[in-house]
Amino acid sequence: MEVPGVIGAGGERDPTAILEEMTVNFEKRPLIMDDSIEYLQENAAEFIVEKLPDGSVNLDRAAIEAEYSGNSPLDVDTWETIWAEISQPYEEPIYKDRLIYAVHSSQQFTRNKIEDAIHIGITSETLIEGGGEGDATVRLPGPRSNFEDHLSETDIDHFQSFQTWKDFWEENQFKSNNGEPDPVKEWVLVEAITHRENFGKDSKGFAAIGAGIEVGVLKEDGKSITLGSNRLPKYWRSVLEEGRYGKNSQVPLAELTVIQEYIHDISKEKAHNTIDLGIKDGLIYHNEQNTVSFRDPQTDDIDEISDAAFSDGRYPAGESNDGNPDDEPGDDESVNTPH
Repeated sequence: MEVPGVIGAGGERDPTAILEEMTVNFEKRPLIMDDSIEYLQENAAEFIVEKLPDGSVNLDRAAIEAEYSGNSPLDVDTWETIWAEISQPYEEPIYKDRLIYAVHSSQQFTRNKIEDAIHIGITSETLIEGGGEGDATVRLPGPRSNFEDHLSETDIDHFQSFQTWKDFWEENQFKSNNGEPDPVKEWVLVEAITHRENFGKDSKGFAAIGAGIEVGVLKEDGKSITLGSNRLPKYWRSVLEEGRYGKNSQVPLAELTVIQEYIHDISKEKAHNTIDLGIKDGLIYHNEQNTVSFRDPQTDDIDEISDAAFSDGRYPAGESNDGNPDDEPGDDESVNTPH
């Protein structure tokens, strides 16, 4: 079937107009937005060799390549060709429903086959899901998804700090009339952060954004980026990681004390005082049976947590932050921590 005026169908047309015409003789319906592995299990199980214990799958490369006749969705080159044919910059995402029409124009596949290809791409990470309502966009892999290859460990720590981006939003006045932070087009943010940090090339700007999105201090909204939320302070993240505890785990006080002593090289008394300070800050709360849990700033009620909890050098407790009234603590339920 020829679609007048689109790439591969004859005629010279402005590529930017292509997507407006891709509905010709092609049924328009919402793209299935299910989890990609779940989608493949239900709709294209012939491409799955096995499901692994961690929930991932091994895909059948031979079967996929045979089905797609040299345009395998397992190869990034296939998707780069689609981006190029619609003059979409490689660094920019595309809405999934528009990608359907782009693939159809280029490859003349059926709708179902295109949907299978997109989910295969997402599952194999030759396409990366973006954010926004319904994970509305996909993009090519690159500096955003491989930020570790473009940034130093120091840079990664810097760009995975909520305060870094909060300061950046304030410096550039990315806010609405009511003072709330506004979403920013990704390319604007890339240029701004590249200039501010003297990166010299955009790839590091994209990597910085990827690092922030990875931990939730930035969020994706279609083709825009907005501020996310603060994280559990690095001091406590390292403690939970060492103890192999999840964010919602109930942690025995004795173990929380010992882990602090071990990895942060502090005394038992200072470890106890640091737990007390975390409780005063509203970051930690008592459970029954002498255990504590942590509030996650990205999912729990942030109003329960003092702003002081996120200040640099807050933990471990010291002479300047030992829980005195000037620290703006929360409910004082901590002083009974066993010493």
